[in-house]
Amino acid sequence: MLGVSVSGESSQNDSWTKIVKMLQHQHCGSSMTGLIPFSRLLLPNMRKLGVFPLFMDLLVILCYLGVGIPSVAGKYPLEKRQTKVIYRNPGEYFALNKETGAYLNIENKPESKVANVGEDTNFVCMPNSLELKKFEIKWKHNDVILNLTNTEKYKTNELKTNITIKSVTFQDAGVYTCMVILDMDMKMSKANLTVKGVPDPPVDVKFVTCPSGRAEISWSPGNDNGFRISAYFIQYNSSHNPSLWRTYEEPIKPALNNYYMDLRPWGKYSIRMLAENKLGLSKPSLPTKKTCSAPSKHPDRNPKEVWTRTDQTGKLIIQWTTMIRFYHHGPNFKYRVSWQRRGSTFWNSQDVEDSERGELQVDVDEVYTPYNIKVRAVNAMGDSPQPPFVFVGYSGEGRPLNRPKDFRVDPHFEMQPHEVHFIWEAVNMSERQVQGEFKGYKLQYWKASEGRSEMKEVDIYVSRNSNERGDHRHHRSHHRGQDIRATVTNLPAYTAMRAQVCVMNTHFVGHPSNIANFHTPEGKPGPVQNLRIESYGVTFALLKWQQPNEPNGKLLGYDIGYQSVDSNKADGKIELLKPQIDNPTTLGARITGLKRDHNYRFYVWARTKAGKGANSVVNVKTMYTYQPIKPKVYIAGVGSRTVNISWMAPTNDHIGYSIEYRKLGDESWQATRYLWRKKWSLLGYLEPGTRYQIRVAAQNNVGDKASSRVLEVQTAFQVNGTQYQTSNGMPRSNPSSAIRTGLKSYILIILTQLFTIFAMVFQVFQ
Repeated sequence: MLGVSVSGESSQNDSWTKIVKMLQHQHCGSSMTGLIPFSRLLLPNMRKLGVFPLFMDLLVILCYLGVGIPSVAGKYPLEKRQTKVIYRNPGEYFALNKETGAYLNIENKPESKVANVGEDTNFVCMPNSLELKKFEIKWKHNDVILNLTNTEKYKTNELKTNITIKSVTFQDAGVYTCMVILDMDMKMSKANLTVKGVPDPPVDVKFVTCPSGRAEISWSPGNDNGFRISAYFIQYNSSHNPSLWRTYEEPIKPALNNYYMDLRPWGKYSIRMLAENKLGLSKPSLPTKKTCSAPSKHPDRNPKEVWTRTDQTGKLIIQWTTMIRFYHHGPNFKYRVSWQRRGSTFWNSQDVEDSERGELQVDVDEVYTPYNIKVRAVNAMGDSPQPPFVFVGYSGEGRPLNRPKDFRVDPHFEMQPHEVHFIWEAVNMSERQVQGEFKGYKLQYWKASEGRSEMKEVDIYVSRNSNERGDHRHHRSHHRGQDIRATVTNLPAYTAMRAQVCVMNTHFVGHPSNIANFHTPEGKPGPVQNLRIESYGVTFALLKWQQPNEPNGKLLGYDIGYQSVDSNKADGKIELLKPQIDNPTTLGARITGLKRDHNYRFYVWARTKAGKGANSVVNVKTMYTYQPIKPKVYIAGVGSRTVNISWMAPTNDHIGYSIEYRKLGDESWQATRYLWRKKWSLLGYLEPGTRYQIRVAAQNNVGDKASSRVLEVQTAFQVNGTQYQTSNGMPRSNPSSAIRTGLKSYILIILTQLFTIFAMVFQVFQ
């Protein structure tokens, strides 16, 4: 319902503005270009007479009815309008739907929302005439029509009754207006969107005072963006590394707007600030325009991490974590390194002038001897007042002096193809004997045929304080009394091997023990290599392979199995072929009796005394072929040494035809070469006046064969270049008969070819 209630001068002015906007929206403004300005001139007199509301009603009704307004009446003729104007009170009117009798209204109006930055939010605007689906909905944001085609920002349903604003920002805050337009009527409803987010950074951050490295800072708070600011944070940088911003130790209470902070000595600093609320930290503020300098002082700390490196014999190598420029606190920074042999009262000392160097090497005579060490920070203002921590380190290790004894294969365990157990006596683990930190043992093994050049090693870690032994992926070990037992795995089967064991510390390996010789038993072989389908046909497949790279014993032969495969999935159990191959030099097999046009998966295992090894797999699909049928044969012509033969049968690339012939009374047949895609042939090199049996054999590409019926024919006699045919066994000369016979032969050949072409066309259309 579009309604206006008028009372008072200011109300009348507002109503006049609304009416004019409404009339322009309903396309009446251009039709009343003369009436509206004229009525504005009469506005003071109409106020005095009290007829202003009635006059406005007249304008609206004229607009709705289109009376005397050609442009409106033409665009919205009465018979096509879905609404009609109902007059209720002066200054108040509404439009009814002609079909339902209902007037346009917004039942579910958009509600004001509060959203955080980055969230999605939505508004719903549901008119009461939803079932008509003839209304139009437009959305405004702060009186600007929204471009709802921007799908990255807005999402709407088909009727635009629901609008979603994606990932809201502060710019999305404001008033959203839903405009529902139906024919000559319009309704509007508004809602507010409030966006909350992290606070704005503080502003006007500056140094107030900066005496002797203690700075007073002031600032003004930024917008809290919907959530109360809970704390402020100060970040500072220095002129020697301006890109690195450090956060001051503690947060600042939100009620403050100034703060005192201590700056590190020997630096020129800028600061910036951040604010924090419930949703997180703000962006940093702008840095201060002015800097604050702090004077030099002695260092307030020493290197925290000090240790020794023991990989060089005859050296005491002291190392530490260097201190960055931020903690130097003055010029001429250096490290004062001191060391003392344990048990001595004398300290040695040496300065390291390079502030970025964290190592000092000292020549010593002792091997793996403990030392007390310390490192102090010093600059031009003096030593650090903090006493340095005293650490215990060691000089470099040496090669262990002791070696394991009685190293042998453990007789308590049965040797396996890939696994062997060893046992030996434990050694003295003292630092004096090991010449370093005892770590355990290094077990070395190699093939007897290759020598130590191909030696492999496994580390067996042993704890000095317990009987537990560290595990390695290639061995297991344990300690029982004074003996060490270890198991080494992944050995080659059926191989002569040698092994020895050494003591090891952190960096060095001692002298080896005695050598233990052993021979691993046979094991299951590895997979055969390069398994492939060499050839295949309709009912057979020829497999080929090579021997395994790891026979792991004496090969006895090979086992072959197969499965039917459907859609690359194995169907059913593996069927083993019998008999299996018992000759290890046989590296192929022809598998027959297969179904045509069928998928198979073949498996091949190598076999030793220990059993079958891992399998190799190959897939194949047998061929599809045409079965030959018996040809229908005709004799097209007979000469003294030739017979012209034609036949009728399907032609394709899978069926070949051969003429088989023999003299009457002979047992064996002779045959011509196979012909493909051909329906006739001239059989030559025959003897004159001889009776022959002739047939045509059809054969496919896998050897299936079908033969025609047998025909008997006698070649003509030839005397002095003249051919004679026989009648009742007597020769006679009949040249015209020979001509007629030849003519008939050619006609028969032509008819045969035509029949063949017809048969081929018939097959195609089938």
